[in-house]
Amino acid sequence: MDINFVAIGTASTSTTNSGYIETTTTETVVGYEVIPLCRPKFIFFKFTGLRPETPHWIFFDGKSVNQWINTTYTYEDYNDETRTSTMKNPGDKYIDATTFPTDLGGSTSEPFVTGVDGVLEGAFYLQSNDTTAFNAGTRELLAIDLSILDKNNSTSYGIGQYSAAGAQQVYTAVSTSIDKTPAPVVVAPVATGGDNGGSDNGTDTSIIYSYSYSNNGTTTYVNVYDWNTVKPTSGNNSSDELKSNYTSEKSSGGYTPSSGGTFQGWWG
Repeated sequence: MDINFVAIGTASTSTTNSGYIETTTTETVVGYEVIPLCRPKFIFFKFTGLRPETPHWIFFDGKSVNQWINTTYTYEDYNDETRTSTMKNPGDKYIDATTFPTDLGGSTSEPFVTGVDGVLEGAFYLQSNDTTAFNAGTRELLAIDLSILDKNNSTSYGIGQYSAAGAQQVYTAVSTSIDKTPAPVVVAPVATGGDNGGSDNGTDTSIIYSYSYSNNGTTTYVNVYDWNTVKPTSGNNSSDELKSNYTSEKSSGGYTPSSGGTFQGWWG
């Protein structure tokens, strides 16, 4: 089995976008660690030279695996499967199975009887989950004419070897996110009338308008969105009086307060 190693220190960078958030992630390989267990796998086997027409039981790495055996499969079946077939690469599809997968024929009832030619063949599903797993390395698959593993007292047995090895990358990942949300656009109020003679847009006090006033030689210009924001600080230019005068005088094109400065105009 070939294992493709990437040099330690190799880094790869990827960028993803979610809305206005751009995230850049850099993964750097810092080492490798050995995978200690075999992964799920279908192992096709063919024992020859066994005692003909004799019941046999099968063990893997010293453990009985008869519930994981189906003897309707042949070694040629494996060769006929495509590279991406479930039989060649089951992945986690049967990770919860407790016997040979039922949709593939299920397990064959034990014991497994050899043919008149002394041949015993089939498929073994090598499970790997929290309850059933086997260590990686070189392991023995054994067929024997006893229901217990006792080669010294058997009259027929055969042995095959299966090897599994693997390693997984250990890497660090550093992510940086940038918020690219556009800055808010501030739009200035749009006048709807004219200075000292604007048009009347009704009595809605939320109409956008502008005014200016002078006090002691200083002219103040104000943009108003609603009456609650009109708060001159002196004389008859108080918020309430401006509101009252605006309401009663807006159709006349402007007004001059009785005291406290000169009202320059209004937008209505």
